[in-house]
Amino acid sequence: MVWVFRIGLGLAVLAYAAWQAWPVVALVSQGVGVSELWGLAGGGSLIGGGTAVAWVTIVLLYAVSGLFTAGGLSWAPGAYFLAFGGEILLGMALSPAGTPPPLIDIAGRTSEALRQAGVGLDPAPLSIAALLATGLVIVALGAWRGWRDAALIRSSAVLPVWG
Repeated sequence: MVWVFRIGLGLAVLAYAAWQAWPVVALVSQGVGVSELWGLAGGGSLIGGGTAVAWVTIVLLYAVSGLFTAGGLSWAPGAYFLAFGGEILLGMALSPAGTPPPLIDIAGRTSEALRQAGVGLDPAPLSIAALLATGLVIVALGAWRGWRDAALIRSSAVLPVWG
Protein backbone atom coordinates (compact mmCIF):
# COMPACT_ATOMS: atom_id res chain seq x y z
CA MET A 1 0.00 0.00 0.00
CA VAL A 2 3.00 2.27 0.46
CA TRP A 3 3.52 2.34 -3.30
CA VAL A 4 0.15 4.06 -3.78
CA PHE A 5 1.17 6.90 -1.48
CA ARG A 6 4.60 7.04 -3.08
CA ILE A 7 3.15 7.35 -6.59
CA GLY A 8 0.67 9.98 -5.42
CA LEU A 9 3.42 11.94 -3.73
CA GLY A 10 5.60 11.65 -6.83
CA LEU A 11 2.75 13.01 -8.94
CA ALA A 12 2.28 15.88 -6.47
CA VAL A 13 5.97 16.80 -6.73
CA LEU A 14 5.76 16.58 -10.54
CA ALA A 15 2.70 18.85 -10.43
CA TYR A 16 4.65 21.38 -8.36
CA ALA A 17 7.51 21.30 -10.87
CA ALA A 18 5.00 21.76 -13.71
CA TRP A 19 3.39 24.67 -11.87
CA GLN A 20 6.78 26.33 -11.51
CA ALA A 21 7.57 25.79 -15.19
CA TRP A 22 4.11 26.79 -16.47
CA PRO A 23 4.97 30.42 -17.37
CA VAL A 24 7.78 29.18 -19.62
CA VAL A 25 5.61 26.46 -21.15
CA ALA A 26 2.83 28.98 -21.83
CA LEU A 27 5.25 31.38 -23.53
CA VAL A 28 6.84 28.62 -25.62
CA SER A 29 3.40 27.44 -26.73
CA GLN A 30 2.69 31.01 -27.90
CA GLY A 31 5.79 30.92 -30.08
CA VAL A 32 8.23 32.93 -27.95
CA GLY A 33 11.82 32.14 -28.86
CA VAL A 34 14.68 31.14 -26.59
CA SER A 35 16.40 34.52 -26.78
CA GLU A 36 13.20 36.29 -25.72
CA LEU A 37 12.71 33.80 -22.86
CA TRP A 38 16.29 34.40 -21.77
CA GLY A 39 15.62 38.13 -21.58
CA LEU A 40 12.36 37.66 -19.66
CA ALA A 41 14.11 35.42 -17.15
CA GLY A 42 16.70 38.10 -16.46
CA GLY A 43 19.40 36.54 -18.59
CA GLY A 44 20.66 39.88 -19.92
CA SER A 45 23.39 40.05 -17.28
CA LEU A 46 25.72 37.55 -15.68
CA ILE A 47 23.77 37.51 -12.41
CA GLY A 48 20.45 37.32 -14.25
CA GLY A 49 21.76 34.46 -16.36
CA GLY A 50 22.88 32.61 -13.22
CA THR A 51 19.44 33.16 -11.72
CA ALA A 52 17.75 31.73 -14.80
CA VAL A 53 20.06 28.70 -14.84
CA ALA A 54 19.47 28.12 -11.12
CA TRP A 55 15.71 28.30 -11.63
CA VAL A 56 15.81 25.78 -14.50
CA THR A 57 17.97 23.48 -12.37
CA ILE A 58 15.51 23.71 -9.48
CA VAL A 59 12.55 22.87 -11.70
CA LEU A 60 14.41 19.92 -13.24
CA LEU A 61 15.46 18.63 -9.81
CA TYR A 62 11.86 18.76 -8.60
CA ALA A 63 10.72 16.88 -11.71
CA VAL A 64 13.44 14.25 -11.30
CA SER A 65 12.68 13.84 -7.60
CA GLY A 66 8.99 13.36 -8.43
CA LEU A 67 9.89 10.61 -10.88
CA PHE A 68 12.33 9.06 -8.40
CA THR A 69 9.71 9.17 -5.65
CA ALA A 70 7.08 7.51 -7.82
CA GLY A 71 9.61 4.87 -8.85
CA GLY A 72 10.74 4.24 -5.28
CA LEU A 73 14.37 5.08 -6.02
CA SER A 74 16.61 5.86 -3.09
CA TRP A 75 17.89 9.10 -4.63
CA ALA A 76 14.46 10.76 -4.39
CA PRO A 77 15.03 12.57 -1.07
CA GLY A 78 18.44 13.78 -2.19
CA ALA A 79 17.10 15.25 -5.42
CA TYR A 80 14.11 16.74 -3.61
CA PHE A 81 16.12 18.38 -0.86
CA LEU A 82 18.64 19.73 -3.40
CA ALA A 83 15.76 21.41 -5.22
CA PHE A 84 14.24 22.59 -1.93
CA GLY A 85 17.55 24.05 -0.75
CA GLY A 86 18.16 25.61 -4.15
CA GLU A 87 14.74 27.25 -4.08
CA ILE A 88 15.38 28.71 -0.64
CA LEU A 89 18.85 29.94 -1.64
CA LEU A 90 17.49 31.45 -4.86
CA GLY A 91 14.78 33.24 -2.88
CA MET A 92 17.36 34.54 -0.42
CA ALA A 93 19.63 35.69 -3.24
CA LEU A 94 16.81 37.53 -5.01
CA SER A 95 15.27 39.18 -1.94
CA PRO A 96 17.90 41.95 -1.45
CA ALA A 97 17.99 42.65 -5.18
CA GLY A 98 14.36 43.71 -5.24
CA THR A 99 11.77 42.19 -7.53
CA PRO A 100 12.85 39.06 -9.40
CA PRO A 101 12.06 38.68 -13.09
CA PRO A 102 8.34 37.86 -13.48
CA LEU A 103 9.07 34.62 -15.31
CA ILE A 104 10.78 33.07 -12.29
CA ASP A 105 8.97 34.90 -9.47
CA ILE A 106 7.80 31.82 -7.57
CA ALA A 107 7.04 33.74 -4.38
CA GLY A 108 4.94 36.29 -6.25
CA ARG A 109 2.92 33.59 -8.00
CA THR A 110 2.42 31.75 -4.70
CA SER A 111 1.25 34.95 -3.04
CA GLU A 112 -1.19 35.61 -5.88
CA ALA A 113 -2.57 32.06 -5.74
CA LEU A 114 -3.07 32.28 -1.97
CA ARG A 115 -4.70 35.70 -2.29
CA GLN A 116 -7.15 34.36 -4.87
CA ALA A 117 -7.94 31.45 -2.54
CA GLY A 118 -8.76 33.90 0.23
CA VAL A 119 -5.70 33.23 2.38
CA GLY A 120 -4.23 36.51 3.56
CA LEU A 121 -1.00 35.17 5.04
CA ASP A 122 2.60 35.62 3.99
CA PRO A 123 3.33 32.75 1.58
CA ALA A 124 7.01 32.30 2.46
CA PRO A 125 6.61 30.42 5.78
CA LEU A 126 3.66 28.43 4.43
CA SER A 127 5.59 27.40 1.32
CA ILE A 128 8.69 26.43 3.27
CA ALA A 129 6.65 24.41 5.77
CA ALA A 130 4.70 22.62 3.03
CA LEU A 131 7.82 21.83 1.01
CA LEU A 132 9.71 20.62 4.08
CA ALA A 133 6.78 18.42 5.14
CA THR A 134 6.62 16.97 1.62
CA GLY A 135 10.31 16.12 1.75
CA LEU A 136 9.96 14.46 5.14
CA VAL A 137 7.03 12.40 3.84
CA ILE A 138 9.19 11.32 0.88
CA VAL A 139 11.78 10.10 3.35
CA ALA A 140 9.20 8.40 5.57
CA LEU A 141 7.39 6.61 2.76
CA GLY A 142 10.42 4.50 2.15
CA ALA A 143 12.09 6.09 -0.83
CA TRP A 144 15.06 6.34 1.50
CA ARG A 145 16.05 2.96 2.87
CA GLY A 146 17.10 2.67 6.46
CA TRP A 147 18.50 -0.14 8.53
CA ARG A 148 18.78 -3.47 6.64
CA ASP A 149 17.22 -1.87 3.55
CA ALA A 150 13.79 -1.71 5.20
CA ALA A 151 11.54 1.21 4.39
CA LEU A 152 11.22 3.61 7.32
CA ILE A 153 7.43 3.41 7.34
CA ARG A 154 7.57 -0.34 7.88
CA SER A 155 10.46 -0.46 10.34
CA SER A 156 9.02 2.28 12.53
CA ALA A 157 6.03 0.12 13.44
CA VAL A 158 8.17 -2.76 14.75
CA LEU A 159 11.07 -2.46 17.13
CA PRO A 160 14.33 -3.58 15.50
CA VAL A 161 15.96 -6.77 16.67
CA TRP A 162 19.61 -6.08 17.28
CA GLY A 163 21.96 -8.92 16.80
